[in-house]
Amino acid sequence: MATRAKWIITLEKLMDAQGVTPRSLSLQAGLNETAVRDILMGRAKFPRYDTLKSIADVLGTTPAFLMGDDKTKTDLAKGKIPDPAQLELLTEIIARASEVNGGLKKQARPKEFAASVMAIYKKLLADGGKQASKDVGKHVVLKFKTQKR
Repeated sequence: MATRAKWIITLEKLMDAQGVTPRSLSLQAGLNETAVRDILMGRAKFPRYDTLKSIADVLGTTPAFLMGDDKTKTDLAKGKIPDPAQLELLTEIIARASEVNGGLKKQARPKEFAASVMAIYKKLLADGGKQASKDVGKHVVLKFKTQKR
């Protein structure tokens, strides 16, 4: 059996803690009634950012907490979050990267996807951070469409 992604385990824990079923969470998030079940069962391996945002909103959390590693979760819980403008930049990169990746014949695997997103994020921060938002689309397309898979 394949190892379950950590974020799926986090999603299940949040659902259990709040007594929410997959169907009720899907409907409260404005999704089709099987969306969360499909995510939990691995049928939807790469949900779109807006789907994750809707689910996180219903659960009273953020996509960063839902998808983040243990350090990110700890930092968010302690209120140690990055500059909101940096989170917005990262959110925009993830959203655009998801769109571009979804349109590719051979999509990036999760680790490749995360590494590419972080490379773009670091490059844009080095190139000007808050002002770099206008360049996100260009960087995402270049990174994802030129990678060999």
